This record gives sequence, structure tokens and C-alpha cells, in this order.
Amino acid sequence: MDKYYWDIFYKKKSAVNFPSPFAEFCIKNYIKRGSKILELGSGNGRDAIYFSKKQNHVIAIDQSIESFSFIDKAPNHTTSPMRIESINNDFIKYDYMQHVGVNIVYSRFTLHAISIEEEQMVLDKTFQLLSSGGRFLIEARTTKDSLYGVGEHLGGHAYYTDHYRRFIDTKSFIKSTISIGFDVEYFIESQGLSVFNGQDPMLMRIVLSKP
Repeated sequence: MDKYYWDIFYKKKSAVNFPSPFAEFCIKNYIKRGSKILELGSGNGRDAIYFSKKQNHVIAIDQSIESFSFIDKAPNHTTSPMRIESINNDFIKYDYMQHVGVNIVYSRFTLHAISIEEEQMVLDKTFQLLSSGGRFLIEARTTKDSLYGVGEHLGGHAYYTDHYRRFIDTKSFIKSTISIGFDVEYFIESQGLSVFNGQDPMLMRIVLSKP
């Protein structure tokens, strides 16, 4: 992942501070109050803070130390009902099994920021961590997105503009998750899911559950 790019991005304090539409969708449909959530690539903490305000325990992992300045300034972020553990680490290499009891793993706009080999590692570790009934909630750009093909081609479905993006082939992704043992509880590939500043990316939303 492009640690330098994201350090600069968050140092500028340019990220929004309200929850993403995906976070609101997940709270409404798939995250029960009192859940223990592991967020992979928490960014400025906008969704972690939202989840914690909904009385969930959040473990927020991000490799950019700059990103945590937002969480640190959130009112009462270490006390109930806001319970956030901030972990400055690379979620690809991090040992998820330190957090047995997590029933939700959450990834928004992070799987398309890593290689397909790293994606496989994350899927395997998530499946190992979750108990029966646990869910992996994912939103990411797909190969049908308008940015696909823009920038320097790095092989496969990966391109570099001002930072790295690997666009998800949804058919291959679903096949891979099923082969690991996940059930696909929900799936959509569409625009209109995260419209912001005139941008309307083609995204997949997928809910994977462990039988």
C-alpha cells in the first residue's frame, strides 16, 4: 500500500469526518449493537467513530500514523459508548488472531488498494478469525469503474495514477471467497453507492458470512 501517499493525504486533514454511506448501510442491515469490529484500513476513523457511537467496540488498523489524529481528537473516544482501539500497523501483515471474539471485519476502499496475493492473505486470515455467523463486510472499486485503465498499467487489473489501485473482478472474487468457505450473504455491483464531489465510482458491496 502507498503509505507515503496516505500520510500526506491525512496530514492535510482533507478527509471528510462524517460516516460513509457503506457504514450506514452496514449499521442498518448487518451490524448489531455490541459487535466487536475489526476495521482494515480505518483511514481517518470516520467509520470507526460512527460504529463506536452506535455502541460497538472497534479495533481500527491503519498503517498511516497521521490518520489517527482524527480519532485522537474525537470526544471521549476511549470511553463508553465510544470504544476504539487504534493500531498503527499494516493490516495485510497484522496478526488478526490477537482479537479473538471479533464478529465483524470491515473493509471499505481497502481491498482495491492491495495486490491480489495480499487480498488472498486477508481473506484467509479473516476466515480463520471469524466464528460461525461472523461477517466480512466489503466495499471496493471494480473493473467496471471509469478509472479502470487509467494510469500506468502494473499488470492484471492494477494501475498507478497518484497512488495504487487494483480493480476487483467480481466474478473471480466471489469464486475465491466461496472456495475459502465463505457464504455470499449479499452482493451488488453498482454506481450510486458512494457519490461524493461529483464522483460516482462503480463499486461492489459484498457481505460474506462464515457458516
